[in-house]
Amino acid sequence: ASVAAKILGVDNKADKEHKHTANDITETDEIKLMTATERNKLAQLTKYCYVVAAEDTDSKLKEYANVRCTGSAMENFIQTLIDYVARGSTIYLLPGTYKISKPIRAGKSINFLGAGAETKLVNLEGGYIFSVTNSCVRLKDMQLIRNSELMNSTSNKALIEFYSSESDIISDVEIRGCLFDCKNMGENQGAIIGVFNPITLESLTQVRILENTFLGADYTGNTIDFSNIGNSLSGVVGANVSSNGIKIKAQNTTSVWTYGQRTIL
Repeated sequence: ASVAAKILGVDNKADKEHKHTANDITETDEIKLMTATERNKLAQLTKYCYVVAAEDTDSKLKEYANVRCTGSAMENFIQTLIDYVARGSTIYLLPGTYKISKPIRAGKSINFLGAGAETKLVNLEGGYIFSVTNSCVRLKDMQLIRNSELMNSTSNKALIEFYSSESDIISDVEIRGCLFDCKNMGENQGAIIGVFNPITLESLTQVRILENTFLGADYTGNTIDFSNIGNSLSGVVGANVSSNGIKIKAQNTTSVWTYGQRTIL
């Protein structure tokens, strides 16, 4: 039997009593299924996907973070990372409260991904949270807070703004699955998403604002204000939820398609 097993090439396999261990199998399978090139590609993964932790992020999760934010100006950590990473990279914000003092500038094609409502961003100075200044930006699954007990003063600023000082067009931007805590603390109820200081920006195209929730029973302002875009505006605003309806302000010459929501134009 032993000679026959050797001829068939099965003499080194597990015996009938299964005396091998799980580690033996794992190591053997890894060698067979992953080439050196594949293992090298896996090791390079962090060059395109980066994990960020807030100061109050659970310590067990912080172990996986490439960047750990501290203090009350966490935008400095995030902005440095944005400036460093390659275009098309993904920045994942772990659960926690990200306290910033000035807007995070999305100045290149970046995917920002959070952990839903547990990833919270608040501008302590009452300013914007994200300034989108480039095409091909994604903002997904996070909570953006307009007014909080953490802030030094109340705010009527938008949570996301678009502007550009270098190009006349921003295109292919997606805002999806976010929770906007937009309760108002004063009479001047500014929009939540909008274009307010366009500088050279004249066209905003392929904008997708989808499946977000806008909270704030006392908020009666415009949800979205694109009225400063007069040349070309096109996009989809759909399946968003708000107790006061989704109010959109735009010029008549623009094209915004809405669906699955109570829309007020």
